[in-house]
Amino acid sequence: MIKAIYFDIDSTTYIHAIHDSPQSTKKAFKQLKENGYKLAICTSRSMAEMAKLPSHYFEYMDAIICLAGAQIYVDNKLVVNHPLDVSEAKEVLSYLDKNHITYRYSCTNKDNFLNQKDDDIAALFYRLYLMEPPVKTYDNEELVHILYYPNSEIEREHIRKLCHKNYHL
Repeated sequence: MIKAIYFDIDSTTYIHAIHDSPQSTKKAFKQLKENGYKLAICTSRSMAEMAKLPSHYFEYMDAIICLAGAQIYVDNKLVVNHPLDVSEAKEVLSYLDKNHITYRYSCTNKDNFLNQKDDDIAALFYRLYLMEPPVKTYDNEELVHILYYPNSEIEREHIRKLCHKNYHL
């Protein structure tokens, strides 16, 4: 019987104020591995947003479930990939661009980009992930995730209504 335990990162096993895990978390990861458990990260982060995590996350984890389940890596190999419906994603991005709404899009190849320069959003990424996605206009890449920052509840509701095939959270 395989015993597996899944961990979140942000504000659970990872403390943003110190950009690390408490010693107790590191010790628990080590003990669990020694006791035969399979360990996995389950996060809304993309792989690019995990690049600056402390090494113990990658040392002890057997799997990484990222982008809210859109991609799953086992032993550093992509085993599950759920790209967004292309036509629907383009419709959402068109709305976001037309309304000057900042968004981060994640491609199936692990790349992340912001659609426009936004100092507040870039600072948020740096505070949380110690990285800032580069700015790049969407150019028909295959997408697995879009994270947007609407200015109002009306915009958020309009975007939600555009999503019939893709999961919206």
